[in-house]
Amino acid sequence: LHLQQHQQVRRLSDWPNYGFDLTLNTLKPGDRPKVILEGYGPEGFEASNIVKKIDKHDDNKQGTVFIRGSVIAFPNGVFQWDVKSSRELTMESLAPIILHYPKIDTFYIGCNNVISWKRLKPIMDEMQDVHGISVEKAELFYTIGTFNFLNGEDRDVAV
Repeated sequence: LHLQQHQQVRRLSDWPNYGFDLTLNTLKPGDRPKVILEGYGPEGFEASNIVKKIDKHDDNKQGTVFIRGSVIAFPNGVFQWDVKSSRELTMESLAPIILHYPKIDTFYIGCNNVISWKRLKPIMDEMQDVHGISVEKAELFYTIGTFNFLNGEDRDVAV
């Protein structure tokens, strides 16, 4: 996931008074808490359930942390990713997706910039044909929501 400097902070929970949090309510408890991407802004991403709350006086109920820059999110972890633009999207930069265990089925590229089909198609083909990983590209907001929802269904996804 890559951010642009002109974006404003955008949270997936911007409508707290309109129903309930579908993602939080669908996440099944297990051995490890599942990552929830809470929002993003020009400087980075907010993610919950990636650190264990130790201080009982801390108001941070879900272990939410801010991660600066681009990230790769897996079902149980979020990591900084040294990709600053779509031009840096290569098979080498996708190595964490390919090497992740358990194997990722679908990788969502979240980017609000245009990535040319000519540039993306060979990467998508190699990821699918050689590694068996489907690659989808969409705007950042939608990839975050899709990741949270599919992660709640125990799918092996990354964004």
